[in-house]
Amino acid sequence: MGVFVGEFTVSVNDLNIVSFAVNAFLAMGSQIISCMADPWNAGIILQCLLIGGIIQLVTKMGGAKALADAFAKRADTPRKAHLFTELLGLCVFFDDYSNSLIVGPIIRPVMDKLHVSREKLAL
Repeated sequence: MGVFVGEFTVSVNDLNIVSFAVNAFLAMGSQIISCMADPWNAGIILQCLLIGGIIQLVTKMGGAKALADAFAKRADTPRKAHLFTELLGLCVFFDDYSNSLIVGPIIRPVMDKLHVSREKLAL
C-alpha cells in the first residue's frame, strides 16, 4: 500500500484522480516487473521461498518440535535459551535470510515456554 501511495504522489500531473490511480498502478507494476527481472533479486526471493518451504515441511513433520524439545531440556533459564539461540544462529549462518528463517521457528517454542518476549528473540 505504501508503494502504491508513493507512486500515486509521484504520478500527479493534473486534477484527475482516476488517471492518477491508473498511472500509479501501472508504474508500480512496471517497477515490480523490472525488479523481478533482475536475476539477483529473483534469486534471493526464490531462496527465501525454498528455505521457508523446507522449514515448514520440517515443522509439519515434527523435526522442529524435536529440536525445540532437545533445546528445552538444556535451556531451563531465559539466559541459557538466549545462549542456545546465539549458538544455533552461528551454526546455521550461511546466509542472513536463512538464519532468520531457520532459527526463529525452532527456538520460538522454547522462548514461549520460558516466557521470553518475541522482541528479545528477534535480537
